[in-house]
Amino acid sequence: MMSAMRIRRLLAACAAAIAAVALTGCVRLETPEPEWPSPSPAVLERDALAAPHAQVQAALGEAGTTPLAALESAALPDLLAGIGPEYVAYPDADAGEDDSAPAALDEAVAEALDAALAAASTASDPDVRAWGASAALVHALGLWLDGRPTGVAARAFPGLGEDAIAVPAATSVAAEDVRALAARHDDARCLLDQIAMRTSEAERADALARREIEAARSDALQALAGGTDDRTAICSVPLEAIADADARARTVREAQLALGDAYAALAVTASADDLEWLLDGAFDAYASAATTAGWTTADMPTTPGLSPAP
Repeated sequence: MMSAMRIRRLLAACAAAIAAVALTGCVRLETPEPEWPSPSPAVLERDALAAPHAQVQAALGEAGTTPLAALESAALPDLLAGIGPEYVAYPDADAGEDDSAPAALDEAVAEALDAALAAASTASDPDVRAWGASAALVHALGLWLDGRPTGVAARAFPGLGEDAIAVPAATSVAAEDVRALAARHDDARCLLDQIAMRTSEAERADALARREIEAARSDALQALAGGTDDRTAICSVPLEAIADADARARTVREAQLALGDAYAALAVTASADDLEWLLDGAFDAYASAATTAGWTTADMPTTPGLSPAP
């Protein structure tokens, strides 16, 4: 038979063991949360571009049917897919509900435009710079469309500096690419010459005014590039392309959209020094296309200079 003293000792030992287990459990419960890695500078750059675009998405829910709303609605899904989502620290992170009312659409787009220009000119990640330049063109044109000025004047990208478009004194853009731009402007000049010869009054005056803009820009770009002049000496336009008002508007629109695309393709890979004049050229061409009869927001590319993300 086990003595009473021995039983008491065993019970005391068991109690001590249970207490030790309990204390061990308490220590484990107080273990600090795991330290999640901090975002890299490139992730922070992308996040600075993504956040204001999320605000544009929220503002679209309150927007009406303005040209700005139509353009942003068409382009934003592709822009968001390319830019990527906002940074999340870890899979179960909860940023909390934002109970504030969405900003007005024009205010949200203006903030997204500022963020896009900052990304395009200063981001260290080339992909972020490219999406910044592309998004900037969409937002700038959208804001301009709400006023939708008419006429044929050259239009510089809003807010970048000078109101007038200028060709730089020097550039790091490849000479063959600059010569290709000069040739496109010369093609537009040729088209407008042919339109002016077949029209009268207001349409003829507009064609001649825009023709002077295209010719001057073509000459300046060719001088900048130097080397072989690739422009066509003989001007020829298919008659069906300018047969009536609808055909002329369509042909001019297609030429200006192609010119805008050519500038945009260079802008998304441009250095900060070249960004302004390339955005100017793209914006002016897209805006010129938007002044033609029959233009709709569906004519504007959703990701200028880039292919939409798959």
